[in-house]
Amino acid sequence: DDAYPATLSLLGLSLRDQGRVDEGIKYMRTSVKAMRQQQGAGHPLYASMVHNLAVLQRDAGELSQAEALSREATDISRRTMGEDHPEYGKHIGVLGSILMLQGRYAEAEPLLREALEIDLDTIGRRHVVYTIHLEYLGDLMRRTGELGLGDRVRWLGFRDDAPDLMAASDLIVLPTREEGFPNTLL
Repeated sequence: DDAYPATLSLLGLSLRDQGRVDEGIKYMRTSVKAMRQQQGAGHPLYASMVHNLAVLQRDAGELSQAEALSREATDISRRTMGEDHPEYGKHIGVLGSILMLQGRYAEAEPLLREALEIDLDTIGRRHVVYTIHLEYLGDLMRRTGELGLGDRVRWLGFRDDAPDLMAASDLIVLPTREEGFPNTLL
């Protein structure tokens, strides 16, 4: 019965709302495990539970774990529901927020914009999820401005001409504190 993991998930989110994020994470992990056993790791309901756990871990500051979970939920929703589904939009919006909190603005920005486009096409601008995604994008732009980069940063998104861009640059920066597989030579 899907009611058990769903109830645990709601309890985890409620604890987060009360400021008890660590307790909420414990319930959410149990929810994810139960849903995996009931529906399997490729099911959309499992993706929703994994997404909720990613949100709680993001809120607890566990950004590496939150990113991995968010990517898992996003991949499942892409495969099972498609890239034009509001659930997929919700998942990439949260992934964008996690990347933003990690300071990975260039990766976060296109995801947040895509989430907003999906929201407009599916749920509309009056829906709370649209408002949340708009807030994330605004926060990203504010952070960039506070760093004094607002007039000097261009969000280029994915490019396949990286060697040309690197050759035209005076300086290349890899702004991560940790990178499991860096693709930039400094």
